[in-house]
Amino acid sequence: MEQLKNKKKIKIKFVDFHSHFNINDNMFTGALKKRYDVEISDKPDYIFYSAFGCRHLDYDCIRIFYTGENIRPDFNICDYGIGFDWMEFGDRYLRWPNYRTYGNCIFELLKEKRSSTDILYNKKYFCNFIYSDNMADSLRVDFFKKLSEYKFVDALGSCQRNKIIPELEERKSVDWAKSKIEVMKHYKFTIAMENSSTPGYTTEKIVHAMAAETIPIYWGNPHIDKEFNPESFIWVRDKSDFEPAIEEIIKLDQNDERWKEKMNKPWIINDYISSKLTISNFESFLYNIFDQDLSKAQRRSKFIYGINHEIRVREGYETSQGRVTPKGYRNCIQQMAESYISEDNKYYDFNGIIVPKQSFRLDSFLDIFYPHILGLKYSLEEEKKYYSILKDWLPILRYLGDRFSTDPKNVIDWNKSRAGLILPLHGSFYFNEKVKIETGDVVFDVGAAPGDFASTASAMGASHIYCFEPNQAGINKISLLLNYEKSITIIPKMLGANEDINKNIISLDNYIDTNSIDRIDFIKIDVEGMENDVLLGAKKQ
Repeated sequence: MEQLKNKKKIKIKFVDFHSHFNINDNMFTGALKKRYDVEISDKPDYIFYSAFGCRHLDYDCIRIFYTGENIRPDFNICDYGIGFDWMEFGDRYLRWPNYRTYGNCIFELLKEKRSSTDILYNKKYFCNFIYSDNMADSLRVDFFKKLSEYKFVDALGSCQRNKIIPELEERKSVDWAKSKIEVMKHYKFTIAMENSSTPGYTTEKIVHAMAAETIPIYWGNPHIDKEFNPESFIWVRDKSDFEPAIEEIIKLDQNDERWKEKMNKPWIINDYISSKLTISNFESFLYNIFDQDLSKAQRRSKFIYGINHEIRVREGYETSQGRVTPKGYRNCIQQMAESYISEDNKYYDFNGIIVPKQSFRLDSFLDIFYPHILGLKYSLEEEKKYYSILKDWLPILRYLGDRFSTDPKNVIDWNKSRAGLILPLHGSFYFNEKVKIETGDVVFDVGAAPGDFASTASAMGASHIYCFEPNQAGINKISLLLNYEKSITIIPKMLGANEDINKNIISLDNYIDTNSIDRIDFIKIDVEGMENDVLLGAKKQ
């Protein structure tokens, strides 16, 4: 206790990290607690932030940016940055590739290798492909498919999955990396490719393969040879030509002596990792920041140009957040759900609604709360049941730009910026201008999922809303509204220029004539690139 009193007290906060980031136990707190009395505070003097949001702009304190993704620090926004790039910037930047966040396993690669004969003896399978991200450079999947023409490649993650290994933990599990390495030990080769290619961008992919004593098949950092011995792995250098790599894999696979010769090559042949990526270098970088007085630790400009830049960045974030990607939206909700996890990590307690962790599904969670998040009508009993959750959810969702709330205008404004185009029927196109649905209006919602616009139109007094949505998942979401809004009709079809029964396409003109609809007062079209087809099918209207 006496030793703690002598330590400098620092107040820090972590924002904009991925949903499973542990704010109390991580490489930053581990280093800082050796030297300081660390307090996680909502009124911090320092923030650590990453690439998964823009909350960092709300904190006018010392900002320290960290990324495990292929993105650069903006030193006009942050005081200090930690990333992948090969660069120097005084005391403001540290290169710390994310494979260094997986403990000291990288230093195990510096040791002399085991006998390649012993290693090969334990190999049961040909090659593995363990990825969950389908949004990476297409090269990764293209290579997987090309190599699969030679021999079956085990895809063990959610991307291209063709085999299930119970021993492999989920990506967000604490033991994921350890279980992944254990599974890979049974394979001769591992496709260890980055999601994108930029100088310096080296992640855990190649390191995990090396730790598993399997030959990595690598693509990504064009300067990977600054860190690892290129003779020890198969390097896909040209994304337009896989043949050299495929040929080498086949030769190694069909000749054990060649495979063992490759495996005998040391993983690392220079001193970059042993001299630059030590924990003492990491700690020295942080201690330089926190040892200073706050006023002296500031690095970003607060002069007029720096201020104006931050204003423009903030405005850009707020504008861009008008269109939240489904993945980003789901990640936000998943992160919110995690705040309700029990202390023993076995169940979620949503203010009295108990859901076992193994039974939790994000879609089910949405089904429970979706109508209430949208601010629809609900009973007093339901209001009491959900209020304590809603008061947490609504500010978060508004902040992200979804702007779901009980105020219909907010949702209308969000839909305005989100929609492909919004078309009042006097013939003019409106982008980001004032639009209004009047009491008694007949509204057509084209591309209606998830139903927020239709619900809002009803709340604003529309007499009837026709929702066109061909996607079944979207229909399921909209169907939730039927318990509340009897004025909504769901048409499970796509609107287009011409009728096409096989493709489930109808024209707007045909639908109106067939159903004897006498007028349309407002149309919202959000069909991402198909707007012209919808309008061509509405020439009469």
